[in-house]
Amino acid sequence: MAPPIINHFITFLLHLLLFLIKADSKCQKSYPCRDFHLEFPFTDIDHSKCGLFPVNCNSSHENPLIYLREFPMDLLGKVSDNKFQINDSVLANYFNGGSCNSFANVALPKSPFVSFSYSPNLTTFNCFNPSENVRDYFSRYENLSCDILEIYYKREATEEAPVVIDDVFPGSGCVMNQMPLRTGQNFSGEVFDLFSSSFTLEWNLSEDCHECYYDRGGQCLTNDSNQFYCKRGNVLA
Repeated sequence: MAPPIINHFITFLLHLLLFLIKADSKCQKSYPCRDFHLEFPFTDIDHSKCGLFPVNCNSSHENPLIYLREFPMDLLGKVSDNKFQINDSVLANYFNGGSCNSFANVALPKSPFVSFSYSPNLTTFNCFNPSENVRDYFSRYENLSCDILEIYYKREATEEAPVVIDDVFPGSGCVMNQMPLRTGQNFSGEVFDLFSSSFTLEWNLSEDCHECYYDRGGQCLTNDSNQFYCKRGNVLA
């Protein structure tokens, strides 16, 4: 087994590679992908250093495959400049089986450069071994018990991404999550019937990264403290 310091170094390199944007002459503004084009922060998998999130457009699979989570998802098409239509077969199996894994495998990537949201979506609060104070806090919410996890939610749809709170209140052990909803949902029936594995995925670049990449031709990077900075050539832009 490799010493911990080596493992940490490898992890750091992988983290750095994930967020590296190679803004040089080899990177195009867009890449063709079946019947649409990919633009930053996405890129063709053959030019993976030219964006944050790769898409395999040339596989034998029926649809292009987009890599945002552990398992790739089908990219069905581009709805607008910052929206894709997606189908997630892994989530479909979880939703159809009423699996609590649904709430653990639905999270979208977190990045200082870009934010993601499902549209429409439903906000849930996932609480591990909730205390009495936590139960009181969510007393007006519906809940679903999943082993040591309690899921609290209200049957309210939104088109906007919720403000993500990693800890609902200090020491609560609760995290905020968003779930993709079926279009035109009437909010009746079982909670898993509310969710859809086919959804619209919306993304928005941070203002700093958009300016860095498109206006300055720089690279959106993070330092050791996960703070954003823009680099152009060998200097800070």
